[in-house]
Amino acid sequence: MTEVRNHPQALKAYRMILRYLRSQKFAVGQLLPTQAELRQQLNFSNDTLTRAMRWLVEDGVLERKQRAGTMVLDMSKARLDDHTVMLAMVPHNTLPDEPFYGHLLRALEGFIREILGAQVRMMAHVVDKHGNAEWPLKTFPGLEDMIVQGDVDAVICPIAVATEDTAPLTQLGVPWLHVSSWEKTDAGVVIDQQPMMLQACEMLVSRGCKRLAVVTKDARARHHNRYWNAFIQASEMHGFQTSPILEAGDISLEAGRQLARRILKMPVRQRPDGMVVINDVLASGLTDVLRDQKAYEPEIAVQANVPGTLIFGLPVIRFDVDVYRLAKQVVQLLKHSWLSPEIPASRQWLIPHMAHERARDMQTPAMIVAD
Repeated sequence: MTEVRNHPQALKAYRMILRYLRSQKFAVGQLLPTQAELRQQLNFSNDTLTRAMRWLVEDGVLERKQRAGTMVLDMSKARLDDHTVMLAMVPHNTLPDEPFYGHLLRALEGFIREILGAQVRMMAHVVDKHGNAEWPLKTFPGLEDMIVQGDVDAVICPIAVATEDTAPLTQLGVPWLHVSSWEKTDAGVVIDQQPMMLQACEMLVSRGCKRLAVVTKDARARHHNRYWNAFIQASEMHGFQTSPILEAGDISLEAGRQLARRILKMPVRQRPDGMVVINDVLASGLTDVLRDQKAYEPEIAVQANVPGTLIFGLPVIRFDVDVYRLAKQVVQLLKHSWLSPEIPASRQWLIPHMAHERARDMQTPAMIVAD
């Protein structure tokens, strides 16, 4: 008769042994320390550790050989029951003008259940921080203690958290995966804006644009070196003039509207006749004001999110980021990190792909292909 695994401390010991094996990079066939040594390192009672080790043997993760000891057999056989994923998020209910985080959170919840199993627990740790800056780990009060104490087994985070802060936690065998557009991350799924920028600039120039600008929240966006360097590269290839970054100062419909009014106050010769807008919310606010300007109708390319319900006031060239594909890819990476720890988690890319050349809305989804 199969034992019902309802012993909380033994379940925790099961997870902590797996974490220990990941952190120490145990190879198949490698002997574990003696149970007495493990008990000292992991701080569990002998009975609790014995039960957890028995479960790991039953699952095929470990193998006991008489006179030899206990060795690693197959980490991919580990059960993920009782594992906890922390979703370290921006609270989307406090950012009603930016639906990306809400869509991402719902997509992550769905794929965690589908890919990792219904028994995997999810927790959300939200902070009112967003943007392009790197945030220290203390941005999430108490999270480090929860990880060290074994209450959290992985973190998925769309915020740029300094690598020097997360490295000690990944060394404990706890994956910390970024999911958004922060290019400096060591592990996670990153929106690759470089190909989009090159293609957008080429298309704007083909429409007769001679002075292009990038529209984003603020100039700190230059730390996304791939898309900024692509913009400079495109200017050298196609010979267009580059305007200074047009900073909205915030990500909201109203910020986009205010930016449009500022552009209209610029001397006519200084206004860009083509823009690449990195955020669809800003683009929606921007085009809401510009649609009434018969004398100024710039060509606009937009990075947009699917699913999305925003409306653009002007025709745009739209490049879609499939938020569901983004979430699925990072959850698959997490499963790989848990079950195949011998291969370190890496940085993967998801490329926005052109959905419509001249579209007024975001209602039609497009297929997204990650490289």
